[in-house]
Amino acid sequence: MTRTKLYNLARLVHAYVSSALFATFALFCITGITLNHQWYGGENEDESETRELSPATIQALLRKTPDGWEPSLDSLLGEIAAGSRLKQPDSIDINANYREIVVEYSIPSGYVTAIAYPDTGELLIEHSSGSALAILNSLHKGRDAGVVWFWFIDIVSVAMLLFSITGFVVIFQHRTRRRKNLYFVGAGVLTPMLVYWLSVPSFG
Repeated sequence: MTRTKLYNLARLVHAYVSSALFATFALFCITGITLNHQWYGGENEDESETRELSPATIQALLRKTPDGWEPSLDSLLGEIAAGSRLKQPDSIDINANYREIVVEYSIPSGYVTAIAYPDTGELLIEHSSGSALAILNSLHKGRDAGVVWFWFIDIVSVAMLLFSITGFVVIFQHRTRRRKNLYFVGAGVLTPMLVYWLSVPSFG
């Protein structure tokens, strides 16, 4: 590849990556500031609701085997997730003494706890969610956001790295400004290192 083609390719990649991920880059920059200052936008709101379990679910939950009470949970998990994007629960606790099943989920800046009572046919769902800002902060950290968002963060990180590398390549295209631009690059490398060495607490 010739130098001219390399510069043209770098410019195209730099421009398209920045355009395609403009909103995502802005989101991570803004939430970086809000996290740094611990701005979360208010207290979490706790809510609860009670549902009626379907007859099929009640029958599955009351299932017994020679070893004792062994409820089948597939239909219960389906009812809990109905109308939501809840998927794999964090934990499932089957309490034979109280005849209840507790299913817990983590969501960004909140939680969902579902308690099923097979004997009465009731399903109590308690949930808490933070403000929009608190949710965005959690998404920035990838906390409790699921597998897809986990990989989305990786993709965005690779894209940001590509954006930085192609920007560095473009610097060399302009001979008259190359040295000046490299000074800025050097300053950008040294500044975080100096801030760390001079001001960040450490031991040893």
